[in-house]
Amino acid sequence: LILVVVVFPAWRFFILPKELELAEQASEEGQRLLRLKSAAMQHYKLMVEEETDDHILDRAHLKMKQERWHCHRAHKQNTAAPDGLVHLQVSSMGIHEVDYPRAAHTGKTRTKHLKKASTINLLA
Repeated sequence: LILVVVVFPAWRFFILPKELELAEQASEEGQRLLRLKSAAMQHYKLMVEEETDDHILDRAHLKMKQERWHCHRAHKQNTAAPDGLVHLQVSSMGIHEVDYPRAAHTGKTRTKHLKKASTINLLA
């Protein structure tokens, strides 16, 4: 009985949430949310640091909005925008149409570790 009193709360508050989080990350939606959470943490760190300049925050915010769009909307969009409506991205590199989602990865996906390439750099 004492063992149950000690082990069950630990399992409920620490092991079960971690297991549910890992199971969620195995799905495609879970991967997108994990990437968005990573970008949000980076954005938060930039916001609370006193040394961060405003122009860096502006750029990071725009990149954060782009990551959010890719997470929530880009995968649902499989056709071009309606007539007369075009989604454009304006940057120092020029103006680009962004109606179509990123190319889907068709190979095996790793669920336990993030690749270095999937790291988001909000300052770039």
